Amino acid sequence: MRNTKRYATAKMAALLLVLVWMASPAGALVVEVGTNYVDAGATATDNYDGDITARVVTASTVNTSVLGSYRVTYNVTDSSGNAAAPSVRAVQVVDTQKPVITLIGNATMSVALGSSFADPGATAQDNYDGNLTSKIVKSGSVNASVAGSYTLTYNVADSSGNAATPAVRTVTVLADTTKPVIALIGSATMSVTLGSSFADPGATAQDNCDGNLTAKIVKSGSVNTSVAGSYMITYNVSDSSGNAATPVVRTVTVSADATKPVITLIGNALLTTKAGRPYVDPGATASDSVDGDITSRIVTVNPVKSSTPGFYTVTYDVKDSAGNAATTVKRTVRVTFWTKTDGDEDSLFIASPLDGSTYYASADMGTATLTLTASAPVGTESVEYVLDGTAVGTSTNPPYTVATEIDPGKVGWGEHHVEATAKLAVSGETITAESTFTLSAVSSEDDANGNGIADNPFATLPWDGDVWSHTVVVPDTNGKRITGMARFDGIDEGDDYDVPVVLVLESGSDDAQRVVSVSVPRALLTVDETGVVIVQLAEDLDTLVGSEEAGLLLPEPDGQSFVKGGLYVEVSVLTSTDGGLTFDEMDEARLKDHPVDIEMQGIEPVDGANVSLYKHPMFVDSDGATGLAVITEEGSWSENGVNALTVDGDWVSARLTSLSLIAPYEPVSKDETPAGCAGGSLNTTFSNSAIGDVFLLTIALLTLLAGGGRAVARRARTTQHP
Repeated sequence: MRNTKRYATAKMAALLLVLVWMASPAGALVVEVGTNYVDAGATATDNYDGDITARVVTASTVNTSVLGSYRVTYNVTDSSGNAAAPSVRAVQVVDTQKPVITLIGNATMSVALGSSFADPGATAQDNYDGNLTSKIVKSGSVNASVAGSYTLTYNVADSSGNAATPAVRTVTVLADTTKPVIALIGSATMSVTLGSSFADPGATAQDNCDGNLTAKIVKSGSVNTSVAGSYMITYNVSDSSGNAATPVVRTVTVSADATKPVITLIGNALLTTKAGRPYVDPGATASDSVDGDITSRIVTVNPVKSSTPGFYTVTYDVKDSAGNAATTVKRTVRVTFWTKTDGDEDSLFIASPLDGSTYYASADMGTATLTLTASAPVGTESVEYVLDGTAVGTSTNPPYTVATEIDPGKVGWGEHHVEATAKLAVSGETITAESTFTLSAVSSEDDANGNGIADNPFATLPWDGDVWSHTVVVPDTNGKRITGMARFDGIDEGDDYDVPVVLVLESGSDDAQRVVSVSVPRALLTVDETGVVIVQLAEDLDTLVGSEEAGLLLPEPDGQSFVKGGLYVEVSVLTSTDGGLTFDEMDEARLKDHPVDIEMQGIEPVDGANVSLYKHPMFVDSDGATGLAVITEEGSWSENGVNALTVDGDWVSARLTSLSLIAPYEPVSKDETPAGCAGGSLNTTFSNSAIGDVFLLTIALLTLLAGGGRAVARRARTTQHP
């Protein structure tokens, strides 16, 4: 028994000695926060069981994500149940890493002297504390008003007392070398009248550092308004850095009179005159605020050559006694051959197209017909025409008319040249003449309401000889309304060779051609007047004037039927004495002495029928917003004003002493029912035809126009109707 007890005691003692040895660590173990902790463990031996390390039980509280002191405890029991004394290892989790400071922006910066400096700052980050930006301590400052180099230092420490490496920013305040800028208030050159007062408007000054330096401007020089002459005022300024601005100078002229005189034209700014007649310029007047009427001092430069057709510019200039020059005033003078006068009998003139005129044609209607006419000496055998270098035809009878097609798509818009050669029958001698005209497309802006008539014909056709030819398709009927217009001027009573303005309009094809010719004598207008002849035609009244107006034209002439192949034709002449600013329709009283001729070709009357031309009153209405329009006037169809009627086969002509709507009629046959004016047989007869309308508009100015000043439309016109 005694031996057994000793044995057990010895065994326990051996075990305890091992465990005590295990519980004697060599100080606390240090671990960096945030790292992984791997425990080294412990061994255990027993006097009886021997190595029992595998039975060691470890208990650990170590958390490396949190700073602090931790314990790892080791326990073991041998096979006899003897428990060893626990062994403990101390573990210390610590933070030894410094925070990191990062500058926002560059480490070196510069600012202009006098400006403001906004420090962009820095950020700080720590491995344990995270964002320490708010705890950054900045030392140093920047004085932007004093040039030099400044240092800003940024420091921070974490909760463990680890101090970051300081971050440093160097800021340089640059010296000011920029000059202030002076700006004049008002003009650099000024004029004042002698004896008046002068108030200097001054100047302003601005500096990049000092800002507004206007109050520091130093002005030198003065103006003595009691003594005429030129004076200089100089403005200077410097900023606080001593930078001097570039001086600015104002020149002030003191004169007895600083106001320019004013020149006023007598008559219109656009005049026309007849070649071969002396051009007498109507002149101008001039007035001055001090000198009064100085018309006698006007210097006129008049290059007009009345013997040579063309456009000339007359200029008028004047200065007052103080040397103030008026604004130059100009007048455009067109010299053209309108009619022949004494001494012109042996000359050849191209009457159509008139030299310098413009021919406006529809841009989308294909070819147009250009009519060439001339006024040739008595005894002329023939006149041959060449258009843009190509011979286009010869005529042997006055007015030596040749019609030729011109295709803008091929020949192009713009200027075109005509040359005429007259051959005298007896001597065989030839005479030549030339004419240049401009082919231009009709603009939709000139016909805003789309009815075919230019909204302001005097403005659109500003010169004698200008022509308008325009075809529009009327949506309600799908028919074509053909419009021709020509601008012309009146003549002197002494012009004996009055040859009319002729408008020729064609509708149909070569197989069924219908032609209307309207001839207007220039004697309708006096030398002080200008006018526009307007001709519109269509195959039915709905197309010509619209269904509403067409309804007012019923009933048709009693017992009459519209002639097959005929056309409804409206003829108007507008007159103006102010260049088209205002205008009236032609007074019918004048037509008694100077009737208008009309011809219509292509009619197909019933065999043996008596064809007549009937007319219905119409008038031209003017609206500032929509332009011109032809309106039905109260009345009925009649033959009044239709004189000298001539019928020859498919051709009918008459002399009109009343302008209005004209149409051909024939008596109703026993087997025929009269057709309605506003449609009826007209639409039935023609709307299903395969004929393609071709519009041809020509102006035959068979002699050249009368002399004297001509007015030109300059703005929208008003109108009065008789």
